[in-house]
Amino acid sequence: MDVSKEYYDKWVKIWSAQPEETLEITALVRAIECVNGCIQYAFRDNVPQALPLEQTRECMKLSMGVMKNKTLKISNRHTLYIPPNIHPLMDRSRDIYINAFKKGDNEALDEFYGLSKAHFVVIGKERVDRQYDFVRTHFTDLFTEMWINQGQRYIYSVAEFT
Repeated sequence: MDVSKEYYDKWVKIWSAQPEETLEITALVRAIECVNGCIQYAFRDNVPQALPLEQTRECMKLSMGVMKNKTLKISNRHTLYIPPNIHPLMDRSRDIYINAFKKGDNEALDEFYGLSKAHFVVIGKERVDRQYDFVRTHFTDLFTEMWINQGQRYIYSVAEFT
C-alpha cells in the first residue's frame, strides 16, 4: 500500500516510542478492528459470504466497545481493561479514522493510512500473529475463522509481510 511518507515517518516515530504493553494491546485492538472492518464491508457490499445481520451487528458492537469503553470482554468472567495511559493514543487514532471515513477528510485519510501501515510495521508480523491467535481462541464463534483470516491477510497486505 502506498502511503504518505510524511505521515508514515511521523507515525513510525510515535509507535516506535511506545512501550511493549502498548504495542501488545494496540495490536490486539487493531486485529479486532480489521476483522470487523472486513465483516462490515462484506455485509454492505452484499458479499455472498457475509455474516447475517445480527452477527454483523454483534461484531461491530464488540469492536466499537473496545474503542469507546477501552475494555474487551473475553468471557463471562474475564474482561481486559486497557490501561489509561494508552487511551490518548487510541483516541487520537480514532479521531483520525472518524475524520477520514466518516467526515470525508482526504488529509485525515492520508494520515490514517500512514498511521496504520506504520503501526503494523512497528508491531511486526510475530505480534500480529500472536494477537490473531488470541482472537481465534476467544472470538471465532462471533467473527468466524474465514473473517479472522481475512483481517489478518489485510494487515499482512498493508504491512507488506510475507
